[in-house]
Amino acid sequence: MNICITAKEAGLDAAFDEHFGRAPYLVIVDGTTGEVVKAINNIDNQNAVQGAGLETGKVVSEAGADIVLTGHLGPKATDYLKMANIASYKVAAATVAEAFAKFKSKEVTNLDTADVRGHWE
Repeated sequence: MNICITAKEAGLDAAFDEHFGRAPYLVIVDGTTGEVVKAINNIDNQNAVQGAGLETGKVVSEAGADIVLTGHLGPKATDYLKMANIASYKVAAATVAEAFAKFKSKEVTNLDTADVRGHWE
């Protein structure tokens, strides 16, 4: 199981980013070991005029993530992640490592519906 955690930089000590589609980095963590599998620079989607959530969802899916930990999801991202069978959870954390620890201790909330409006709504 791979977990995608939105972040401001690469690595476990990186600051957690509450945004999904416009997060600067997507840190993929092994759900068993807690080690970083890869960190994906999300600059193209971070600066997108529109569709950042949908495109970031595609990146997450292609990276083989089974779960997303983030602060907020818009409607397009939510729909895409559901279609791709990727579970999403809301977490409040200071770092990627803390977000992972909160997931392991079940201190997360299921994000099965969008909790923010789309960028152009």
